[in-house]
Amino acid sequence: MASSIEVSDLNLYYGDVRAVEGVTLTVPARSVTAVIGPSGCGKSTFLRSLNRMHEVVPGARVEGRVALDGQDLYGVDVDPVAVRRRVGMVFQRPNPFPELSVYENVVAGVRLGARRLPASEADDIVERSLRGANLWEEVRDRLDKPGGSLSGGQQQRLCIARAIAVRPQVLLMDEPCSALDPISTAAVEDLIRELRADYTIVIVTHNLQQAARVSEQTAFLDLAGPGRPGRLVEMSPTARIFSDPREPATEAYLSGH
Repeated sequence: MASSIEVSDLNLYYGDVRAVEGVTLTVPARSVTAVIGPSGCGKSTFLRSLNRMHEVVPGARVEGRVALDGQDLYGVDVDPVAVRRRVGMVFQRPNPFPELSVYENVVAGVRLGARRLPASEADDIVERSLRGANLWEEVRDRLDKPGGSLSGGQQQRLCIARAIAVRPQVLLMDEPCSALDPISTAAVEDLIRELRADYTIVIVTHNLQQAARVSEQTAFLDLAGPGRPGRLVEMSPTARIFSDPREPATEAYLSGH
């Protein structure tokens, strides 16, 4: 079941350096939210904080609140591994396990759940996930082939299939098309539009046209000043932010100034 995300006064640090300051926003359930902004403003850092991957970096820490359907994901009794099962991640470059078969790539995360997976159930998960990633018809006769043997676009969709196999509530995507050709990019964008019926999706992208095509709301992050942390300038419905942004800084960024 897709879930909403509420972020309150979020501050993200690398050691003593604050990378992101004071972000407060709400990501609606079953929607696509794009995060845009210049390089170095903390977009990917912010994204990783939504499933507690930020704290994996030595010295990184978080202040503030990230809640999934009201539950604080940084609560003292919350297991980070459980959070990452509920909030899946797709990275910038396709990262299937190259030596594992397409089949085993899909069920890899499920098997990490430390329970025995009957063959019939694994078969169902593989087909459901690959169909969900619009990849089943392309690979159904190659399930035993290495994941690394697929094309770049297919590998990225395989990674999406692997992410949704564990039935997350939220799917985070960090520039998922930056390493893909235009045709593969179009396939992934079509998939994102389909997946929002079942998942809450947050996508970081440098491609403004992509943000306009796939998202329903857009958050613009910018640097507070030279050497200053990133901050949320505004978050609005995508159609509005691209046609009539509220903040001059947003308009300047969108117009290339």
